[in-house]
Amino acid sequence: ALATSYAEARRWLDGTGGRALAFPTDTVWGLGCLITDLATVKATLRLKGEGRQATSSVIVPNMESIWRYCTGGDAEMAGSQSGERLRDVAAALLPGFYTLVLPLRSRADIEAAGGADAGETLRHLEALGHVAGPGPSLGVRVVTHERVQAMVASCGVPLLATSLNLHGESPAAGAEEALRVAARMDEGRAAAENMSVELRCIREDEAADEAQASALAGQSSTVLRYADGRLEVLRQGSGPLAPVE
Repeated sequence: ALATSYAEARRWLDGTGGRALAFPTDTVWGLGCLITDLATVKATLRLKGEGRQATSSVIVPNMESIWRYCTGGDAEMAGSQSGERLRDVAAALLPGFYTLVLPLRSRADIEAAGGADAGETLRHLEALGHVAGPGPSLGVRVVTHERVQAMVASCGVPLLATSLNLHGESPAAGAEEALRVAARMDEGRAAAENMSVELRCIREDEAADEAQASALAGQSSTVLRYADGRLEVLRQGSGPLAPVE
């Protein structure tokens, strides 16, 4: 069955490769997988049926996780005006309805701080190719959905996140719609010869589903890119621009 609980979803994601998950966020429903298996990342993005690579970001459990993988607001930049501003802006926006696109740290820096496993994770992050820019960059989110954040934290690595929708359609904004979209994606795997990934969809009891749906912003996140000491709006979404103006 496609439907799964949060507890089952955590075990599902942490199993063998080739496992994708449809899950709610604080904006719209998302589609993702652990980033530790590049083949699964690519197969998950192909579920959307797009000819090009789907736009994606990652959900991390907390602010500290952002600076583990990205630079610009970490300790070495703390004394600079741009670094201080980025840290202040990030703290004001996250958790929230925003995706911050930040420069990736070098693989050597990440391995020095977190070991070889962290460096391997970076390789997968680089392969996502979130947006074009001066050097490798990554879109990161910290969402306000507590159960999803807890799930990501328990996984120990970032979770790939792209909107749950088929190419040309709007993202799913409710539990029933999400299950229908996931079912269509699952049915389309064979036609697309994309059988290397299996899909599950978060589904709790009816009351929990209704409460979760009412909390969704109903619009994709606002995407902001940080480069050369300033923030650039790449996409206006559910997050208001007032906090960054």
